[in-house]
Amino acid sequence: MVLTNGGISVGDYDYIKAVLEDHGAQRVFWRVDQKPGNPLGLWMLNGKPVFGIPGNPVAAMLMFEAYVRPALRRMMGYRFLHRPERRGILDADWRRSGDPRRTEFLRVVARPGDPMAVALAGPQGSGILSSLMRANALAIIPEGPAELPAGSAVTLHLIDEAEDH
Repeated sequence: MVLTNGGISVGDYDYIKAVLEDHGAQRVFWRVDQKPGNPLGLWMLNGKPVFGIPGNPVAAMLMFEAYVRPALRRMMGYRFLHRPERRGILDADWRRSGDPRRTEFLRVVARPGDPMAVALAGPQGSGILSSLMRANALAIIPEGPAELPAGSAVTLHLIDEAEDH
């Protein structure tokens, strides 16, 4: 596997797509309707996957977690590819800041329980690492709702737990 970081979007210095395709890489996909991490790409080059992940630090880490890590685990022959998934309940109102057609990955702190109690881990900007460092889970908000009131159910990916639990 080849993994690139940055240079994958549409700015003046984003050359990764062109370089890969100039070298014969076949695009599997580029861009996903999610936040953060919209300019994620996957190509195949000589039978090997090439992931292009965004340069923003949080987007890079979340896309590694959501796409690259499971792909690596599959290549290594692991049975369980994804982190454990649980149900959580938001403890405060949440309002979408971007395009409602995108899935959002929120960095959250999930407290034990069934369902788990969920609080934002801090500001959610794609360059803000502190909230990712505090988070023990990702709340996955599907496309659609502009806001979720406190008490809303969310799907959680427990990023502090191993895949085999």
